[in-house]
Amino acid sequence: MKNFRMTAALTVVTCICFFGTVACSKADEKDAAAKDTAGQSASAAPAEAKPAEAAPAVQPPPSSDMLKKFADTAPKSEATGEAAAAKMNPAAPVAVVNGEPLTRSEYDRGMKAYVAKLSRATGGKHSAAITPNDQMKMDVLDEMIDKELLYQEAKKQEPKDIDEKVKKEFDGVKARFKTEEEFKSALKADNLDEKGLNTLIRKGLTVDSYITTVLVPTVKISDETAKKFYEDNPKYFEMPEQVQASHILVKTEKGDSEDKVKAARLKAEGILAQLKGGTDFAELAKTNSDCPSAPQGGDLGPFTRGQMVKPFEDAAFALKKGEMSDIVQTDFGFHVIKVTEKKENAKASFEDSKKQIVDYLSKSEVGNVIKAKAKTLRDTAKIDLLAPHL
Repeated sequence: MKNFRMTAALTVVTCICFFGTVACSKADEKDAAAKDTAGQSASAAPAEAKPAEAAPAVQPPPSSDMLKKFADTAPKSEATGEAAAAKMNPAAPVAVVNGEPLTRSEYDRGMKAYVAKLSRATGGKHSAAITPNDQMKMDVLDEMIDKELLYQEAKKQEPKDIDEKVKKEFDGVKARFKTEEEFKSALKADNLDEKGLNTLIRKGLTVDSYITTVLVPTVKISDETAKKFYEDNPKYFEMPEQVQASHILVKTEKGDSEDKVKAARLKAEGILAQLKGGTDFAELAKTNSDCPSAPQGGDLGPFTRGQMVKPFEDAAFALKKGEMSDIVQTDFGFHVIKVTEKKENAKASFEDSKKQIVDYLSKSEVGNVIKAKAKTLRDTAKIDLLAPHL
């Protein structure tokens, strides 16, 4: 189901600590390079692990009353007085929830994640121009308050093995950094020490356990609901024509001399002659192809129209399963292509799609349940906003 890429409305609060890694495996790198050489665009992935922000979790819209309160309490000038001093103090409370202070440093981490999320949503084009406004500040404050309320409720039934889980998660976070200095530098950048990180991890794991054991079991998706979603959203279940192919590439580059290009073509024609004579395609690919897919016998995996450069795509989709092309020239060089699997346009059946539909709808509904629970907790909570500190 190519187009069934729906993202759940909920990001479970598994890691409130705002730490993570950006990395790619060697296998992923090879697969991306192979498809890129065949003409499929591949995004470069960072090769080195580094801290990254977690996406905000629970984020109901702020009420007009809260926005008004925020506007009414905002300082007229941040340059002088206690408000300016408090703004610079990471330990200054920005809100108090049932007697528990939420600090400026927590707010800064939340805003950092919020801005990163907005930046990702725009493809990073406007990240430098994003300046937090009152609405964004209130969004972050609301999210912080809901997380704290959920934690206070979840703490009443904290997992028995929480200490063991916190240690395991802490060790996992620390292991993502090459040196102790890098780890401590990342902590310092977020106004954290190891004790503070442990606290954030404990909160995240406790809330996650509460969501999983208490809220998730309340969500039930009926067969009728799933079937209605299937019938109302046919585009999600379309499966476009697809081929799986292997290729052997004799590489050329822009600026190569006419003689060099001619030699490459002659080599490709020699390979094609061997293949027509019965030589195994995969073995020839391993020893002769200039593509990173060579170790896999030239296998590029499945792809649909629009993923490869046009000459390669046209040749591949014109072949039947088991057929081999003549010489195909692209900007990458000369290819011999063999189609190993082919699927025509089709629509996934409801039975084949049912599990994914139920999973998606369940996650969406869990998000609604979390928001409803947070709202219920707000009704009886004592919440003080100290907005001048922002």
